[in-house]
Amino acid sequence: MAGRPGRCPACGHEGPWHKHGARSRRVQVGSEDRSFRAPRFRCPACRATATALPDDVLPRVAHDADTVASVVVTYLDGDVPYRGLAEAVLGTPRQAATFNAYADPPYPSPTPATCFRWVAAFAADARAWWRNALTTLLKRGSYRVLVPPLPPADRAQSDAKRVRLQDACHAVDAWRQLADHKAVPRDRWLYLMRHAPCPPTGIGPTRGLLVPP
Repeated sequence: MAGRPGRCPACGHEGPWHKHGARSRRVQVGSEDRSFRAPRFRCPACRATATALPDDVLPRVAHDADTVASVVVTYLDGDVPYRGLAEAVLGTPRQAATFNAYADPPYPSPTPATCFRWVAAFAADARAWWRNALTTLLKRGSYRVLVPPLPPADRAQSDAKRVRLQDACHAVDAWRQLADHKAVPRDRWLYLMRHAPCPPTGIGPTRGLLVPP
């Protein structure tokens, strides 16, 4: 779990934050629901607050990071449509214990709409993250260019979406390569991204600490 912040991302104050209670969170890990209490802290200078989350929990996301990463990779690597991603990743068929009751028949969670949001959100920032990993790999002289085809990009119905999906494919591939060099399992590429020492400007400034607006 992320610990007590040592520097405030809002005002730049150096020094440990004060304890500020705890917050209840519920997250779906795989196909199971889990609940926990996450400690909260407050900056002694500007009084900004933050919740320290476990490494496998993302701010404002009701599913664990491994599920999010697996959904993104499954869509980018294969020929699975959004409506089949949850079953392909988690092996949970429709009408499972956790599902979207408004679909007919019910979809398991994450729903196709949720999977679409995950892929779209990652693709929107993928170029910045690709460059982030590329900088490290080029310094080591170990970057291998991803060879086409890029299946989802080929099926895109607009040039803008095609470019974003191509960037997403390149970004995932680069972070997988970086995971190889850091002796981290390739499926933990999203974990590496979230803990990057120099994240792209404006992306993930709190590195897992949720600072409410």
